[in-house]
Amino acid sequence: MLLFPGEDVTTTAFSITDREINGYPIRFAVCSGHCRRETRPLSCRIFPFAPYLDTESVLTIIPDPRAKYICPLLSEQALPMLDPRFLRAAEDVFVGLLELEGMRPMLEAYSKMLDDYRRFTG
Repeated sequence: MLLFPGEDVTTTAFSITDREINGYPIRFAVCSGHCRRETRPLSCRIFPFAPYLDTESVLTIIPDPRAKYICPLLSEQALPMLDPRFLRAAEDVFVGLLELEGMRPMLEAYSKMLDDYRRFTG
């Protein structure tokens, strides 16, 4: 799972891999398959949703296009059962995190990657 700027995983349940998204350096935490829920990265906690920063710098939480065909929570039957308070809370968290150094350029690169996935998955 993607690690957001300032996020660190200090448990042996994850290995860390360095990558980049649209030229922006990022880190991934790769799960060993078993972890304590309270130690999961933020991207794992909000899956199958993702923060998205549009071209006018408006932040929203969207269904992660990479999860479209693998997560049953994004099915038409499940979407009405999702608690909208969860999505609002996730959005509030990321609006606050935008103040952190490095978060805005990272989310801009991440959002461009999500756009590419949307174009690919429809």
